[in-house]
Amino acid sequence: MSGRNKVTYSTIILVALVALIAVQSFGWFDFTTMFQKDAEGPTVDTSGMVTVTRTLSFVVTNQYGGSAITSATVKVYKGMNVQETLTTDGTTGIIATGLQYSSGESLKILIIKGNAKSWYSIIVPKIRKTDIDAISSIQMPMKFFDLDTSVSIQLVDGQGNAYSTGENLNFTALGLTQVNLRVSGYVSADDKSYISSYDQLNTMKWNVIAYGSLSGANYEDLSVSGWHGSYTKGTTRWGYRTISDDGVTKNKIGNLYEHDGVFTFTLTVGKGGYAGSAADLVFYLQAYSDPAYHEQYGSYGPDTVAMASAFTLNIIA
Repeated sequence: MSGRNKVTYSTIILVALVALIAVQSFGWFDFTTMFQKDAEGPTVDTSGMVTVTRTLSFVVTNQYGGSAITSATVKVYKGMNVQETLTTDGTTGIIATGLQYSSGESLKILIIKGNAKSWYSIIVPKIRKTDIDAISSIQMPMKFFDLDTSVSIQLVDGQGNAYSTGENLNFTALGLTQVNLRVSGYVSADDKSYISSYDQLNTMKWNVIAYGSLSGANYEDLSVSGWHGSYTKGTTRWGYRTISDDGVTKNKIGNLYEHDGVFTFTLTVGKGGYAGSAADLVFYLQAYSDPAYHEQYGSYGPDTVAMASAFTLNIIA
């Protein structure tokens, strides 16, 4: 190789080194990290957050009232396996896990207090690098609720007639072959609510469902429309409506209601060829229920809770 070529290559290498030093000095790229080995300890991302392994402190409060949910059961699951079962403090509603969990881990949490219960999916969060020494347990706020089991069901037809449970819907007396029924539910007290979720153990949705069963002699000659879905089991035709969480929530902000605790839907009952007085239309309001589960197994669900008394309407024509 000639002396001239040696000078040329040396010049190129020198220019490249100067350029890398300049890039490094301006902070555009840290080429030294290309040669670093993984170190033990927390992993730092570009936002200053770090991956850690810590216990979790669940802080369970009413999602609207804000009060602590005391003496509630908290179950921590990895997949289908329960890792630990805890009880929130009788004053603060807080409980720390006995086991440690790492940032990025996916967990399922089941919280139960009386008739109220809900599933949650969480991912253990990272913490700030500056908080590594200060935080020994990661705080996990969990919004919960107080379930109303005294919802009032009311039925009013299109002519303004109100019905009480056990009364008759009489096509002949009304002079109609089709009756529109407005079905309403009224939550009984403030700060009652609901959080729908998914029950991974029984692979079913936990929703609030208004069911209606139509049965009795000649029931098959009647029609009921306005349901979200319907199916027949044995000698009973079932219909259902899924009620939103807001529909069974009653809470105030100051003196004004954010949610008034009322849900309403309309059904149309057709007389068709029906004649008699033995058919009944019965309404049920069930929490933690799934119509798909009911259709398959004939049960509202293993954990279902009635939110209202059954309401029966006898049909005459």
